[in-house]
Amino acid sequence: MKKRLEDANPVHFLDEHRAIRAAVQGLQTHLRVPDPARRDHWRRQLAEDLEALTGLLRPHFAREEVDGMFDAIVEAEPGSSLECARLRAQHGTLLDTVAAIRQRLQAPGREESLEELRPAVRALIADLARHEAAEDALLIRTMEGDEIRAAD
Repeated sequence: MKKRLEDANPVHFLDEHRAIRAAVQGLQTHLRVPDPARRDHWRRQLAEDLEALTGLLRPHFAREEVDGMFDAIVEAEPGSSLECARLRAQHGTLLDTVAAIRQRLQAPGREESLEELRPAVRALIADLARHEAAEDALLIRTMEGDEIRAAD
């Protein structure tokens, strides 16, 4: 059965990307706090922010894959298959990175300093931003291509 992009509801995915960006902005704001007086509170808040981000990412990534977004993109733009495969593979990597940072926050016996944690979270944010921007660009390019083909 041929997958069509409009059946995968690309606008919904773009809306989810906006919600993810909002959660990331919250993380960025948290990271900008100078050396807080209450480090334990800072760490708890970071753990909560990461948990909230995971709560957005996990179902979002599953929907992108299960609802056929990538299949529909490849159907509409066969030349995008390698890019779609790369983006799909990044889902697991991003979730693993978030889980690793959360585990570092909860590791018994060795409490990492804020200076050790901040670079890891910043790297995650940068990777996630690149990933979501690439998906947005791919979705928009494919949606525009669908509109042009429909007009022909």
